[in-house]
Amino acid sequence: MGLVLRKESWYVVLLLSLFFLSFQVGNANAGEQPNVQIDRLTIINLPAYSVLGSPDDTTNVYNAVNEQKFLSMSDQEFKDNVRSNLASIIDQKKKDARIRWNEDIVKYVEILAPDQVDEIKEQIATDTSLRNTIVTASEPGSEDLTWVIYDYNLGGIKLYAFLQRIAWSWNSTRITSLSTNAYSRIWAPLWSYEGINDQSGSYNNNYYSYTQYHEGHFVGEIAGYPLVNTYPWHQGTVMTGGGWSHNTGFN
Repeated sequence: MGLVLRKESWYVVLLLSLFFLSFQVGNANAGEQPNVQIDRLTIINLPAYSVLGSPDDTTNVYNAVNEQKFLSMSDQEFKDNVRSNLASIIDQKKKDARIRWNEDIVKYVEILAPDQVDEIKEQIATDTSLRNTIVTASEPGSEDLTWVIYDYNLGGIKLYAFLQRIAWSWNSTRITSLSTNAYSRIWAPLWSYEGINDQSGSYNNNYYSYTQYHEGHFVGEIAGYPLVNTYPWHQGTVMTGGGWSHNTGFN
């Protein structure tokens, strides 16, 4: 059975990546060239922040082309790329964009973009889950909605997504039918989806509304070991008349 650690144990990932880097440099001293790409590959597979976006957005996804682009950069080019992307995300959050930092990424920002650490820490301190609310009139009808949370790396590339779908119908006073499910999309080959980790659902106020919670489980494999676990979640409430509220985050 492979070693599995929860997300809070990312220091192990950092130490492991530095171990491989030191190991390769040691080999170079014996006449071989160091393979510094192992550490870079680790970094570009770690989720830095989450974005509540459109389920149809397929831009900036992880693929072999942008992986090679990151791996072939010089150290300075890589740092400049990370700093540029982080500056953009910091600015978007100041404008109330639906973005949430992954606090475990701070230890890498301290190395790659130390001048941006304080601003990111300040934003993390005031971060809340990502919330959306729409209310409509109570007229008979139906609706089918999907919400998605994307996890991005430090370079602004989507690693994977966790989606929740709720379809429901209603008459003038109550919900009459409903179906829900949650699923994943994965672009980064070092990540896998382990399925639903937790879920619950219930009607409220005599079937006027319904609340559904889904928590997914994703595993990142670093150097052959499943060391990084993430648990994004959705909580959607749908209402008679087509209104809804949605909340998302990660545990």
